[in-house]
Amino acid sequence: MKPKRIQVIIVGGVAAGPKTAARLRRLNPDAEITLIERGKVLSYAGCGMPYFVGGDVPEWKKLTDMPAEMVRDGVFSQDVKGIKVLDRSPAVLAKMRLKH
Repeated sequence: MKPKRIQVIIVGGVAAGPKTAARLRRLNPDAEITLIERGKVLSYAGCGMPYFVGGDVPEWKKLTDMPAEMVRDGVFSQDVKGIKVLDRSPAVLAKMRLKH
């Protein structure tokens, strides 16, 4: 049975957001997925930040590299995963009135 085409907005692009988007893409290849991140860096290893601060990781960009030397950024997300990324875009919750 083919999954229903859905539209999903994920807020947050550090670790859990991109991981959720990638998993959703595998479960539903036809889903329209948009990831919103306030900053400009996506999918970095936040748990590795102490190693960067301590000097064990010489460049912060190494926290965004995958083992195959590919950088997980908005271009990678769009081109490889088919996930639209809105970086440098704060998510704002607005009150909406729904008509029934």
